[in-house]
This record gives sequence, structure tokens and C-alpha cells, in this order.
Amino acid sequence: MSNKTPKRPEEKTESAPRLTKDRSYAHLLFGAVMLFLGGWLLWSGIARLTDNQQMLIAPNGRINVEIAEDADERYKGLSDRKTISGGMLFVYDTSSIEHCLVMRDMRFSIDMVWMDADKKVVSVQSNVSPETYPEVFCPESIARYALELPAGEAEKLKITVGERLVF
Repeated sequence: MSNKTPKRPEEKTESAPRLTKDRSYAHLLFGAVMLFLGGWLLWSGIARLTDNQQMLIAPNGRINVEIAEDADERYKGLSDRKTISGGMLFVYDTSSIEHCLVMRDMRFSIDMVWMDADKKVVSVQSNVSPETYPEVFCPESIARYALELPAGEAEKLKITVGERLVF
């Protein structure tokens, strides 16, 4: 026996290439930008789902409408606004002839359209001015929805009694 310790075969290990500081900062920056963009896209998608807007299709065009679904939103309506870019759709829980509208605190004239549960127009009041307040405007027959549009828009979109709207 020999007093020499046996030699081990040399182990060869491959090491991962080392990143330079510039490359690691670039990757970190890229990751941060991607995280920011992903968060922004997610937030904007959720905001779009919850912004309470809907497209309404009329016989002669389309219009974006804001939805007023609860009692507080329906009470406020378009009050205190300076203008309206689309329309406001009032969605009621039940059908009734008492789904009336009033021009409380309004600053511009509007068209008022009422529809039944099948979204068929049952009544239209055109060019109702703020000066009519406190007069109350009600549908001529049972309605489930009411729509407020800028004055003249109902005629432009060819919204008349008997037409069916899509939303």
C-alpha cells in the first residue's frame, strides 16, 4: 500500500454565463415595464366592464348610453350636467305607466323616450327644455325603460313609437 492519497479525476463544471451589470439592469427595467403595462391593461379592462355604459342601437345609428339602474341614479339622472355626449338609459325593476321624468336642475334640452319590456318605443317627447320644470313627463302607456337623449337626437336616430331598440 502506498501512503499517497489517490488522485480524484478533475470535475469539470460549466458555469452559467455571468450577466453584466448593464444587462441585469435592462432585464429588471424590462420586467418593471411589463408589470406596469400588465397592471394598466388589467385595470383599464375592469374599468371598461364597470363604467356603466352600454351601446344602444336605433333604426338610424348607435349611441353610447349611461345606465341608471338604482333609485338614486334615476333620481339624479342628468341633473347638474352641462352637456351630454350620448344618452342616459333608465332601467326600472317593473313595468309601469308611472315611470315619469322631470327636468329638475337640468341645463339643456333633451328628448325623452320610453320603451316597454320588449324594448319597443311606446312614447317620445321631443325637445323638452329645462324651463318646463316642475312639469312631469310620463309615458303614454306602460314602460320598463326610459331614455334621455340630447334634443333632436331621437329624430336623427329615427326613434319613433313602435320601433324596437337594441341594448
